[in-house]
Parts: sequence; structure tokens; C-alpha cells
Amino acid sequence: MKNQTLRFWALIGMMLMSKLTYGQTLPFTANWNDKYQNTSSNNFSNEARKVVTNPSNGFVYILADVTSDLDSAGIQSTQTFNYTVLLQYDTLGNILNTVIINVGAHTVAGFDRSSAFGLELDASGNVYVGYNSFTNPTSYDVNISKYTSNLNELWNYQFNPTSSDVGIDMKVSTTGIAYSIVKSIGTGGAVRHRIIRAFGPGSATTTYFNFTITNDYYTSLAIDNSQFLYLAGYRPSSVTGTGKLISTACVSTGSTPFLKWSSIDNCGTVAGDDVARHIVVGPDGFLYMVGYSTGNAQHGIDAFTFKLAPSTGKKVWENFINNTLTDGAFLVNVPDLSTVNVGWTSGSVASVDQISATTGLLNRRVSYSPAPAPPYTSLGQTTISGMVTSTVGKNVYLTGTIGATNAGQNFEAAWLVKFNFSSRSTAPRIENVTGVEGSFAQSKRASGIALDNSRSNVYWTRDITETFASHLQEKIEVSSLEGSGTFRTQQLPTDSDNLTIYPNPVQNELRIIGCNEPRAWQIVNLFGQIVVKGILQINNTLNTSNLPEGSYLLQIDGHPPKPFVKTSK
Repeated sequence: MKNQTLRFWALIGMMLMSKLTYGQTLPFTANWNDKYQNTSSNNFSNEARKVVTNPSNGFVYILADVTSDLDSAGIQSTQTFNYTVLLQYDTLGNILNTVIINVGAHTVAGFDRSSAFGLELDASGNVYVGYNSFTNPTSYDVNISKYTSNLNELWNYQFNPTSSDVGIDMKVSTTGIAYSIVKSIGTGGAVRHRIIRAFGPGSATTTYFNFTITNDYYTSLAIDNSQFLYLAGYRPSSVTGTGKLISTACVSTGSTPFLKWSSIDNCGTVAGDDVARHIVVGPDGFLYMVGYSTGNAQHGIDAFTFKLAPSTGKKVWENFINNTLTDGAFLVNVPDLSTVNVGWTSGSVASVDQISATTGLLNRRVSYSPAPAPPYTSLGQTTISGMVTSTVGKNVYLTGTIGATNAGQNFEAAWLVKFNFSSRSTAPRIENVTGVEGSFAQSKRASGIALDNSRSNVYWTRDITETFASHLQEKIEVSSLEGSGTFRTQQLPTDSDNLTIYPNPVQNELRIIGCNEPRAWQIVNLFGQIVVKGILQINNTLNTSNLPEGSYLLQIDGHPPKPFVKTSK
């Protein structure tokens, strides 16, 4: 706890005393790099699925799928085994703990059917993992497991009805309940999407909530502080390739769940596929959803962003991007009340749009054109697999994969870029980039990124294909990188100097003086976790009676952070 406290106050000191600096685009600085392979034999796959970091201790957790010739006891065999693997790294790049879960036999050749799908941390640093297990060619079950921060298993929950079930997405509530979207395939191939929940060990054949058979397909899940679930996806049409509509649903997470609303939108087109890829809950409580819409020959595929009212699903505003004939949005995050970041691509170009959360209008855009080192004859479509926004400076980190062709054969290359959005008076720019990693001899695919703001580290994972001809993923590459410039240093607005909080230490009420307009606020604990947030009215009082004793950081939009101590005396 002493070291955590020192890091907490050191971070505050840097935030308060540093000045904004501008410079040319620079490479990331490598702290460490590691390559993980479950088995040393060739022709076995290793694919990372998710990566998260715990800011309280710097631990990095990576969830992966692997095939191996090692049995559960680590003895080499002539058989092929399929595992979901959970790795724990420390801040120096050492693997501290490994969990290897036997998920049964894959029924699809290669690595087409993934097992691992969910990786989340709760406020106490516990780790939740969602994975699919394969018991026989017609039965797949969904599992959710909870581990301590050092990967000791606390419990496992398995959803195993008679149908074949595959987990799609997973989120964990502030109360420690894990929810998952499940796609179930029943008799005759009928598809039903479901929600399951897990908060302890057990096995179940009944679901928490069932959606209509073959009606709505869901791709992304979000949960708010009131324990409501929000889903996004699409509704298939009876005609293949036409009339698919975007669908959003909300389900109460009480003891008797129910469908609160369902909102359908065809993006103004009659024909073509419209699909939602990602949905989040913003700090204002509204829903933000992104995806792609297929229009006419003039528009092709457009990227869209919707803002939806959480109580009704009604659309507040919409934003469309018609840059080329192949535009699509992959990820969205909402770092504050005024900003929506959208990660989207257009052909071989990746971009981030900052959209006004109030109006849906474009504020600023910055783009990046990744290209691997020669030789290659052409570039293909780029995709985005990860986007995060730093709390200090609000810079945006984006990673993905660009396809390329050489000698008539395709390969992939991974890229990572940091966009500097920290100054409202200066145009956004590319601040840090990695070399675009990948070649005909060694393909690389970006699988994710995670940020540790307390240490200014970005953790980047890629899947390496050593043998191009077989295209089997053989290694997982993990890097700890640091970007120069405003990741650590951010000049805050000058009007924030007038902000005062008292008393400090505080017991029940914290007074705020000097805030001249309503602003978003949040209180962050030693672990970098948001414990409470809201909208501050002019010169208001915050109720701190429910906060546990300890050190905190009050962050008010547009003002520097204010440290304070909660005490009961």
C-alpha cells in the first residue's frame, strides 16, 4: 500500500507541474518484449484474444487460444490439444502465472473457431474469463471463471443446455456479476441469442434471458451503473445481403429480467446490410454505437455512429462517414461529457474522429496510413483491433492490421499509432508510431492494446505467423511501450487554478469553489478506478460519506486533478 500511495502522489505531481510539449512524430520506446509459445513444436497455433492491465500493481493479463501437442500434464503427444490460456505478466515482462484450460476438441480445422472471448477485471483486481468448451461435434458450452489477481481460481460457471452455445461478449458489473451474450444453435439450425449471468460456481441449462429465435443477432454488450444491459448487433433479412437492420436492446438485470425496449434502424437505406459492431455507455449515461451501413452504389459502405437514449432507445443524433466505398467503424469510446472517439477505416487508411457528444458533429479528425516494409506489390484493407484513450492528455491509441500482397501471396502486418488530441487550440497529429510489423516471411496480426496510465505504458499484443504457407499462428508477441510527449505531460486549462476544495481531509461533504459552469466529475481511488461520478452544478457540495477511508483524486472536466483524503475522524 505504501508503494501504491507513493505512485499515486507522484502521478499527481507530474500532472500538476508538467508543461505541454510538441514535437515531431517519434517511435515508441520499448520497455520490454516477450514472445509466448505454448509448445516449441511447429504447426501449432497461438492467438491472443484480449489484453487488460491492472493499474494498482501494473500486472498485465492476456487471454489466448492455443493448439498444442502437450497434454494437460505437459507431456508431448501425437494428439492435438486445444487450450484457452490466461497469462499474467509483471511490469518487467516476466510471466508470473499461467492458467491453461483444456477446452476439448475443435471441430473446425485450424483456428477458425475461437474459444476465448471475454477478459475483464473488477474493482478488487479479480480476473473474469469467458471461454467456450467443445464436448462433442454438436455440443459447445459457455464457461465463465473468476480468478484472484494472482490467477487462483475462485469459481467456474458453465452454461450447458442441449443446444450448441458460443459466447460472443462478456462484461462485469460493479457488483461483480459477469454477463455474457451467447449464441445458441438448436434443432434444425435455429439460432437464438441469450444472456447468461454468473456470480458463483455451478452449471445451468436455463438462461437468464432469451431473445426471439432467428430474430436478432448481437455482437457487443455494455452495462451501466444501474445494472442495465445494452446490446447491439443486427436483424437478418429473409433475403441474403439485403435489408439487415441495426438492432439495439436493453434488459433489466433484476431477479425477473425483461426486454425494456428494442430499437431498429435501417440507416435510411432499403437494401444492403447494416450492422452494429460496438456499443458503450458514456459518462453522461447515453449509449454510443458504431458500425457500418451498406447504401447505394454512390455511397458503398458508410461508417456510422449513433447516440441513443438509455431509457427508450430513441436516437438522439447520427453521424455518417462517406469517405470512400469501403468505410466502417470498429470501436467507440467516450472519455468525457463532450467527446466521442470513433475508430474507423477507409481502405488502407485508419482514422479517429472526435465527435461532439452533444451534437454528433465532427470536431477533429486525424488519419494514419500504415504500410509494411517492402517488398509488397499492393496494400489491402486495414482493420482495427484496439482503441484506448489516455486519462492524461486524452490522447488516442489505435492498433490494427493491414493486409498486403507479395508475389501473388497475401500477408498481414500489425501497426500501432498514438494520436495527440490533447490541445483544443492545436490540430491533432500523429505523435508516436511503431514500425508496421509484418512481411511475406513473417505475418503479424494485432490482437489488442491496454493502457496503464499510472506508469505511462501501453501494452501491445500481436499474433505471429512464422510459416506463411500453412498460415498457422505460432507465437504471441507482447510488448511494453512508452510514447513520448503528452502521455505523461499535459498542460491543463489556466482557469482551473481558481478551483478550491475543502475540507481536506474530509468526512461527509466536500465543498467545491471556483467551478463556474456545470461540469462532469469523477472520484478515482488509488487503483485508478472510478468509484463515483456525476454532473457538478456551480459551487456545489459532493457527498463523500459512503467513501471508504483512503486517498482519492477528484477530477472535474477542464480542471486539474485535486487530491484529497477521506477520513472518519
